[in-house]
Amino acid sequence: MLPETNLIGAAAFAEKIRSTLEMSRLATSAGDLAVTASFGVAELAPSEEPARQSADALLREADIALYVSKSEVAIESRGDREASPDLTRGSH
Repeated sequence: MLPETNLIGAAAFAEKIRSTLEMSRLATSAGDLAVTASFGVAELAPSEEPARQSADALLREADIALYVSKSEVAIESRGDREASPDLTRGSH
């Protein structure tokens, strides 16, 4: 949860975490391991229609964005408005 943060800011924050993890290596006794991550981001704005204001709806949108992110070739952070015009509010 990132209060007072819009979708663009949340996606930028998630991308910063993702890129930091990607540059990191985890030292183990078997050798260094690369770390990758995918994130789904959603926004709840006060002006949203009532059906989108529930916690379940918000988590569902973030989950959809996460699965879209995971399904793409490059690992990246995705926001709900980027996920799919058929599944969420916006388009690519």
